[in-house]
Amino acid sequence: MISGSEYISSRLPGFSVGRHRNLLRQNFYYRFRITLLISAIFFFPVIVYSQSKISLSEAIEIATKNNLSLNNERLKTEHAKALIKSAANIPGTQLNTEFGQFNSSFFDTRFSVSQSFAMPAVYNRQKELFTKDWEATMLNVSMKQYELKKAITETFYSHLYLQEKEKLLITIDSLYANLLQKANMRLQKGESNILEKTTFETQRTAIALQLTQSKQQMQMIEEIFQLLLNTDQKHIPAGNLKMVEQDLTDLSTIQNHPALKVAAQQQQIAKANTDVERSKLLPELVAGYNNMSVQGTGADDINYSAGHRFHSGQIGIGIPIFTGAQKARVKASRINEQVAENNFNIEKQSLQNSYLKYLAQYRQNSNMLELYQNGYLRNVTIIKETANRQFLNGEINYLEFVMLLNQAINIQSGYIDLLNEHNKSVVALIYLNK
Repeated sequence: MISGSEYISSRLPGFSVGRHRNLLRQNFYYRFRITLLISAIFFFPVIVYSQSKISLSEAIEIATKNNLSLNNERLKTEHAKALIKSAANIPGTQLNTEFGQFNSSFFDTRFSVSQSFAMPAVYNRQKELFTKDWEATMLNVSMKQYELKKAITETFYSHLYLQEKEKLLITIDSLYANLLQKANMRLQKGESNILEKTTFETQRTAIALQLTQSKQQMQMIEEIFQLLLNTDQKHIPAGNLKMVEQDLTDLSTIQNHPALKVAAQQQQIAKANTDVERSKLLPELVAGYNNMSVQGTGADDINYSAGHRFHSGQIGIGIPIFTGAQKARVKASRINEQVAENNFNIEKQSLQNSYLKYLAQYRQNSNMLELYQNGYLRNVTIIKETANRQFLNGEINYLEFVMLLNQAINIQSGYIDLLNEHNKSVVALIYLNK
């Protein structure tokens, strides 16, 4: 005699009562977990970080206001401006008291106050030096703005490049997914072999790997972009990958480059510092006032007590005699002027070389883009349509089809890569011309 479970198993091959019970338990637990998840969604707060698309001009405007490095440079400007008022740094006033028998046998007292001053030229030249330093900090702000705008632009277009790459990969993945579905149907009907199906699966796996890498790179770019903007809200670059054409062939505009202005300002600072060091070889002025008692009979045969005070003034000049150390500072400062001049020439030459390098890359990339737009990209559609039609009609096998399809994909991917390289040279030239 057989049990009910054995009877059901014998009538329904592949069915197991124990397995059925396990499925029921799994189904119950699954529904229980779903219920908990829905409850959590409705009854517990969920933190969602909002995202918004942003244009390049908007990104630059936000970064200019919020970037910490740029704000720090502005604070340095205020600091340098406040230091200008410290140019007239007058030494402390000396107060002296003398008491004892320095006039006669009587006990006398003397009070004196004295003040030394540098020549007015010293204070004027120090003020000029501090003013030059302040102007240098303002130029550093412009330089930091230049660097920030360039970094924003490069990051912006790098993200657009990865967006285009991702769109292409998704399109290709969808195409291979359709081909894989058809390959499975043909395999079931016996119209193809396992190698065709495996080939399409391998292609999809490779595309999935590239998509994963692209998303990781995009996430890294977004973090850098967010750091540059310094905002709580997450912004995603939105725009056209191809940059607007501009006239980038004017080399004379390099003279207005912020880096060159900073180097030129350092020349002025070096010269102003030499003037300050030279002015320190000038004499110092000293002025003083004395108040004292002279007890006893004076030269006028009058007897004076301690309460009667005598006054005197003092004017002097401090002549620097041991000037060897100060002259050495003047000599060192003049050498620093030559260093600043060389740095200016080096910076100018570096900018010119960079300009010529990026200009050559720009022209080369422009020529290549023209070839793609006038020839290669037009062939992509022809290759895809023809290969697909011939493959479905059986005129070519799947290996030939994959080879032709990859050729078309490589053209599209190469065009996107070339646009990215073209943008890099354009960005470099734009900011070399500012």
